[in-house]
Amino acid sequence: MAASWSPEPDMRDGADRLFRAGTNEAKETHVRAGPLRSGSSREREEPPHRGGSPYGSAVSPAGAVTSIFDLDGVLTREDTMASLVGARLAARPHRLVAAIAPFLLAQAAPLDGALRPAMNRATVALALRGMTRSEYERLAVAKGHDMAGRTTVVQQAVARCRTARLRGPTVVATASEATLARAFLDGVGLRDIPLAASRLEYTRRGPRLAAHTIGEAKLAAVRAMGFIPEDAIFYTDSASDIPLARVARRTVTVNAARRSLTKLEAIARDITHERWR
Repeated sequence: MAASWSPEPDMRDGADRLFRAGTNEAKETHVRAGPLRSGSSREREEPPHRGGSPYGSAVSPAGAVTSIFDLDGVLTREDTMASLVGARLAARPHRLVAAIAPFLLAQAAPLDGALRPAMNRATVALALRGMTRSEYERLAVAKGHDMAGRTTVVQQAVARCRTARLRGPTVVATASEATLARAFLDGVGLRDIPLAASRLEYTRRGPRLAAHTIGEAKLAAVRAMGFIPEDAIFYTDSASDIPLARVARRTVTVNAARRSLTKLEAIARDITHERWR
């Protein structure tokens, strides 16, 4: 359900910064996070092909080039899930206060441990508490379409993704939630791109992340869809994608921070760097 009142800008921005700080740190440092408990049977799987280009699935004809794109930091400069969660928390000040504890625990946790991403998942559950599937999906679609219209979209990356689609099998692989990510992709004109993304399960208390596609889990999700990372060009901005970058034929960093560049350069088979707008 959308917020029933519009929070003051400083509260909204503070909530976004609170959640973003934890999620971005996890994205930068936690490369071993695996899947959580599997989702409920009601979860809908992303189909490998939604029509359009002949390279909508993982089928790779001779001479075709496989491409894998991260979403947050590559196709958009925003953290899509942090933006949605930050807005929800800002509209509910009592939950914003409750989010301080998991935020502080995440910041104090070892950089390579499991506590930091676990606290971020707890923040997602706190922000979405009480929502039904239909309420969340309406919010996610609206938020995804809104972000697709912002100046934070990396237009050169979107154009490269469209071009890659014509050259061979192409997939967007993200730790963001699937409905939100799909709405964003549809909004920037990437409607046919297959998507590997995190998924929610819906409990009596509300939605929670049940499959978090970060680190090794993202690599596993791409493989499960039939894509072959060893044959792929992989576009990323973050060291959280080390498992994919380690096996990809070539890694292309997009607007990556120095810390991530250093880590990715140490493990990638072949790596180039781009600064795209």
